[in-house]
Amino acid sequence: MAMAVCVLLVLALLPSRYSGWTNWFGNVADFIIAPVQWPLNLVVGVFKRSGEAAVSRDPVVAALEQERDKFKDAYFRTLSELDQARAQAAALTRGLQLNSQLPFKLLPAPVIGSVFDGASQLLRVRAGAKNGVTEGAVAAVEGVDLLGRIPIGGVADRISKVLPITDRAARPLSVLIFPGEIGEDGTTVPGLEPGAAIAAQLTATGQGTLMGPVEVPRARADGAVVRPAVGMIVRLRDARWPGSAQMLIVGRITRIETQPNGRENITVTPRYVLPVAEVLLRISPDDDGGAAAGGGRP
Repeated sequence: MAMAVCVLLVLALLPSRYSGWTNWFGNVADFIIAPVQWPLNLVVGVFKRSGEAAVSRDPVVAALEQERDKFKDAYFRTLSELDQARAQAAALTRGLQLNSQLPFKLLPAPVIGSVFDGASQLLRVRAGAKNGVTEGAVAAVEGVDLLGRIPIGGVADRISKVLPITDRAARPLSVLIFPGEIGEDGTTVPGLEPGAAIAAQLTATGQGTLMGPVEVPRARADGAVVRPAVGMIVRLRDARWPGSAQMLIVGRITRIETQPNGRENITVTPRYVLPVAEVLLRISPDDDGGAAAGGGRP
């Protein structure tokens, strides 16, 4: 044992150029201890390549595999289209339920991009005059969430431009807040008293939200004071917009600030996030050429 220790000590002190011969012992130990994998991998690889070559050389099998892949692609594409159709049908249903007594039609329009006209960022949608789109048509998301309106000069043959309500160029909105409405659906306002609604004026901040003061809180018949709260749904109630757009959802209250004079300012955030993939255009006879949307010709 003492001799072995001495030999190891001497080898450790020798420069590396004089101890290279010891690597031979390490290679032998690795060969004995480590699993011998490379010969097995070599053999398996040869058989695998030969099998693949045999399959690839068979034109019948190759053709069948190609047809199989085509059917798989078509199957998954059909599933995706069905999901999109179901979502669109649900949005159309929600959109038709709101103001169903008024004459208007809904037209799905894919969003194909945006354009900056020097004053505002307009969305471009694939629907135009040849599809029945008119200036002043209202654009909504999921049927009931107000996105914006087509301004004057915003309609071409196949393409239209939408000015979002969150753009700085959009005009202020008159809205109503129903204290009892904090549901996720928001397509109807069952059991809510219109007289208990809170009015407000909102202006776009240019940062994806709208902000403005609410009217002075007042007491209801039962003596309770009506006040806004975070989470409440805010709906459009503006005579400058078509009747078919009234009560569309502008967004939710996400912040409330009390001013020194006691008035409350609310921040409202739409429930969707721009950019969106598709909008529903609400086209009605009382569209006024987009004047309520704000801005001039894009």
